[in-house]
Amino acid sequence: MAYHTDFSQCQKRRQIRCNSEDDQSTKQFRRRRDQSQKKLRLKSTCRQVGALAETALKKKSPSLVSPIVFGGFNFEQDSSDVIIRLPCPDLVQFPEQKTLYEAVAMAYLAQYTTIAIPTLFHHTSSSDVRPTLVLQHIESARDMSDALAIPNQDPEETPSPNQEGDIIAAIGWEFTYVAPEQFSLDPPWWLLLEAPEMWSKGIDDWAETYNERLDTWLLVLEDTEKSANGKSEYKLSSYMRESWSSGRFWLNYAARKSWAFDTIYWKFFGPGEAVDKDSYWKIRVKFLGEEGKRKTDSLCKERWRRQKIVS
Repeated sequence: MAYHTDFSQCQKRRQIRCNSEDDQSTKQFRRRRDQSQKKLRLKSTCRQVGALAETALKKKSPSLVSPIVFGGFNFEQDSSDVIIRLPCPDLVQFPEQKTLYEAVAMAYLAQYTTIAIPTLFHHTSSSDVRPTLVLQHIESARDMSDALAIPNQDPEETPSPNQEGDIIAAIGWEFTYVAPEQFSLDPPWWLLLEAPEMWSKGIDDWAETYNERLDTWLLVLEDTEKSANGKSEYKLSSYMRESWSSGRFWLNYAARKSWAFDTIYWKFFGPGEAVDKDSYWKIRVKFLGEEGKRKTDSLCKERWRRQKIVS
């Protein structure tokens, strides 16, 4: 039995404005990450992965594939029978939940939809190699990224991974989630490529620039809708325009992106210019219950203790 591993990184690469304590945290994170990756490259760890495959599939003699590639697939030529997915320690937050949710999503889709899903042979939230998924390996001529990158391809052709033109399986459910339909009716934030909370000139400038690009986007979308065969009274362009003009875009954006919530909330839904920014925390405290206030006090003391150590 041949197998390959996918050490899933699931790491968001973002520019972070750090203070001195954040710098120390980043250094500690990188040190733990490097130590974890060294451990994952050990033959002993790979043998544990092989032993897990033997137990899960009741087959013997799995072969070791090297070198190990993180965030990718480690094949032995094209003869792999299964994929063993393992979240990278110290890179993936809440790896047990992540693995369980991915397994549940695949099982649900396999049972209730016609989406092609690889067979899930085994999953566990704890083992000698931490949480794992053991999946069927699907042979394919190419993946969707390769298909989309084909030059001079007919835009009407639906890209697909195999020679017959069929999508044979959908893998990598770690990035899926269930959300309100309304999220798909908002205009895309990526028209400027840079996220609003990362815009160097601030959110006001981002919104002004975005508004210009959005007009172009909606004009093209409206032309496409007019030329479409269907005469639906529900136009996506209308929903997107209303979402932006009403401010629902920002509400949904903050709901979807936790790291942007604070910036978006205080800009569009907070107390406004009448309250000094240095007093925002006082307003926040009023929203907390007694237990929340106690935990906040404990957290502040711990942060202060760490700051003294760093200093």
